[in-house]
Amino acid sequence: MRVLVLGGTAEARALAVALHDRGVDFVSSLAGRVTRPRMPVGQVRIGGFGGVDGLADTLREGGFTHLIDATHPFATTMTAHAVAAASLAGVPALRLALPHFAGWTDRDVLVRVVEPLDGEVPPRWTVVLDRGPYCLDRELDLLRGHRIDVLVTKDSGGAYTSAKLDAAAELGVAVVVVARPPAPRDLVTIDDVAGCLSWLAATGGIGDEPRRPEPPR
Repeated sequence: MRVLVLGGTAEARALAVALHDRGVDFVSSLAGRVTRPRMPVGQVRIGGFGGVDGLADTLREGGFTHLIDATHPFATTMTAHAVAAASLAGVPALRLALPHFAGWTDRDVLVRVVEPLDGEVPPRWTVVLDRGPYCLDRELDLLRGHRIDVLVTKDSGGAYTSAKLDAAAELGVAVVVVARPPAPRDLVTIDDVAGCLSWLAATGGIGDEPRRPEPPR
């Protein structure tokens, strides 16, 4: 088994740790669009593939038997390329995506970015340039310090970035969550690392338990 992980997210890094602990041969791929990215454990490649055909060639030439797309939920082009390339290369593909944020359908809009935005920002947006992980106290300080009354965010899911929603609720800040694009219908989607490992076990024979460290000689 050899797994190509399309990463760049906290979930992808957690998956890399789980695969490494189980002795799985894998490579994490990062797009290279973020300066000073947080690096996962294990082997890493950085850069694009040159479209669907390039990704399919990478799968074939690299001897990859499985593809896991753990990119950001809004990286829809990459997800579509992953589905098409896996089909061309004849390898099974899986989407690792956290569950949607729930219970916030009655709010406005919220946006935060890791890299500076290109172009003109709409006049009534509040844009915060910051990088997670985020904690409640830090988010409270941010919202209070900037006197933010409208927060805009993507439906990224998970606890890694959800502190801003808790802070907004505590301060009475209005929030709008941008809905997540749907995943391709023919791509299996799992919402946690354990599910990814179960999928790999069912399709390729990965063990259920991490490797035990070898005793010193």
